[in-house]
Amino acid sequence: MRFYIFLLLILGFQASMAQSGADESSGVMDYSSQAEYEIGGITVSGTEHLDKNVLILSSGLSVGDKITVPGEDITNAIHALWDLELFADVSISATKIVGKTIFLNFGVEERPRLSKFSFKGVKKNEADDIREKIKISRGVIVTENLLVSTANTVKEFFVEKGFLDAAVNISQSRDTLNPNSVILVIDIKEKQEGKN
Repeated sequence: MRFYIFLLLILGFQASMAQSGADESSGVMDYSSQAEYEIGGITVSGTEHLDKNVLILSSGLSVGDKITVPGEDITNAIHALWDLELFADVSISATKIVGKTIFLNFGVEERPRLSKFSFKGVKKNEADDIREKIKISRGVIVTENLLVSTANTVKEFFVEKGFLDAAVNISQSRDTLNPNSVILVIDIKEKQEGKN
């Protein structure tokens, strides 16, 4: 799935390059051969909470760098931004090409942040104990890793109490009062060993 998304991003970059007119005489880029460009500028769109300069620095690209298009430079930059685990979507496009100078835009969609979370299927005192174990708080970025580690921590809590097959399901819903925020519901079904 991630490779498929990555492939779409590369194709999107190529389409943006073609539209911007790499060859100013024809408006079409020749992808059968590579060309070297100097980065004349980098902009970032789509970020609300993150420092744009830090994102540019994290990409490994900077103004003045010479890059090859098509080539690994853009691919590596996309990988670097994905590896931050801060985004639901990442794309890099050329906004303008003047001679051998290329201007890039990093289009990102930030992952949602946690607004609040609650428990379902457990008593209040158990919920309070679990809350201390999982140590997640409002404002944290909701990543796949966060969801998996939270579910595993909850399961470990119940294993210690003798419920070896506790089922944990974490559902997300948009918080309509806070932009780009989600509410998590941690639904727990306890199953004691030897019982259904």
